[in-house]
Amino acid sequence: MFIIKVILISLYIILLFIPGYTIARNSDVLQGIFSLNDPTVVYFFLRLAALYGITLLFIQLILGAFMQPLTRVFPGLLRWHMVEGIITYGIILAHPMLYTIYTYETIGIFNPLVTLWPNFSVQNEFYISFGRVSLYLLTIGILAGLFRRSSFLSRHWRKFHILNYIVFVLVLWHSWNIGSDTHATPFVFLYPIFIAGLLVSLSYRRIYRVLKR
Repeated sequence: MFIIKVILISLYIILLFIPGYTIARNSDVLQGIFSLNDPTVVYFFLRLAALYGITLLFIQLILGAFMQPLTRVFPGLLRWHMVEGIITYGIILAHPMLYTIYTYETIGIFNPLVTLWPNFSVQNEFYISFGRVSLYLLTIGILAGLFRRSSFLSRHWRKFHILNYIVFVLVLWHSWNIGSDTHATPFVFLYPIFIAGLLVSLSYRRIYRVLKR
């Protein structure tokens, strides 16, 4: 059991290390975040929030799917899953907010509603809108979890977990087509892991559990 704990904690730390290292490696952040490659500090944190948002969302997906077996290894995992879920949502929410500020600093437009409103008419906006839709769906899932003790949600709130898988697919598609850091090493090597983890966790929740019952 101890070896399993060490392995899982090590994998967790590695996953959390990769986004920050990728940004640092791709923007000369070690020489100062006011590097010529990064015109503003806002842009730096915009990119950082993007990579950590994807990574933490993946971790949340895995924890949610394998909560029952993982709780045997880490008894307090459910509480941490809830705390990390709030942190994840905050980071993901910060990404479009920082994008709004960055847009204002670069082209002088400040309109949060336009920034958050999906627009599928232009190719670039088309891919950005996948991120916007994923934020709406994630918000619904978060609210369902927070109000799960209500009369209706107490019986059905777990069904909203399927939104997490839809959100993650949209986020992957959004990040791959828009982001530059997502194609940089070593973060780019996480995408096969993201896809494999998505398929395995979805299969476990929807197939294995049904057969086990």
